[in-house]
Amino acid sequence: MKLLASMFGVVAALAIVGTATGQEKEEKRTIHEMTVVLIETKTKGFSGGIVIKKIEIPKETVAKKALAGVKDKQGVEIKEANREWLVRSVKMTLADDSVVEGQVLILKETRKTTLTNLKNIPQVMTDEGKETWYGYYAEYDVAIDSSLENIAQAKKDMDGVQGTWRVVASQTGTQLEKDERITKLKVVVKGDTMTLTDSTPGQESPVEGTINLDPKTKAFDWKVRLGITFTMMGIYELKGDDLKIYFGDTQPFERVKIIDGKSGQLYVLKREKP
Repeated sequence: MKLLASMFGVVAALAIVGTATGQEKEEKRTIHEMTVVLIETKTKGFSGGIVIKKIEIPKETVAKKALAGVKDKQGVEIKEANREWLVRSVKMTLADDSVVEGQVLILKETRKTTLTNLKNIPQVMTDEGKETWYGYYAEYDVAIDSSLENIAQAKKDMDGVQGTWRVVASQTGTQLEKDERITKLKVVVKGDTMTLTDSTPGQESPVEGTINLDPKTKAFDWKVRLGITFTMMGIYELKGDDLKIYFGDTQPFERVKIIDGKSGQLYVLKREKP
């Protein structure tokens, strides 16, 4: 199984909008984004599979490094890793609170930040046999509009998504879900919790998680736990009793910009009347 490809499939498009409950007392609001971190296996004080509590990253990018011919332990090429990575000097706090300093590769620019919720990627990859890397994915905070207007609109939109919703259309990529399948799906939003239930035999376990949204960017994120905790990163469109939620995956770890239904998962919902 390909390292990044399998991970991209699991998380589908990650990162979560932070506070977004619409309380006007908030002074700063953030959105969670996601990235991939590669750590060289020879890093002093570090070993594969170890738990990392957090990674502190300074603002400056040390350099850039292009990886090519990346393969997993079985010799299968990982095409998604054949790209330019950012080299950053970091401090890693491990599970025992010890601190390891060194350089890592970062998938995309994060600026000065702290990475949290780090998840180890099981496979190890090599760069044309030159270096060997452990992979992790992680979340970090990015500031978003904290104006009173946006906070008020966030509260209004959060109020607007409350209730029970019927799934009237759903598609994965360009593949439309069959009508008999759609009738078995239901979404309930109560407070900041969204639950997707499926009455299909063998699929009865509900999927539940917290949601947060940002009206300015239309970000709609659903933090769920399916074996691991991760965030379905998407966008939304709310018009009265009609709601669309689109968890796109057009770019690894980048939020989709428009609801085009070309990739990812699209839900078209209609509010049930009391």
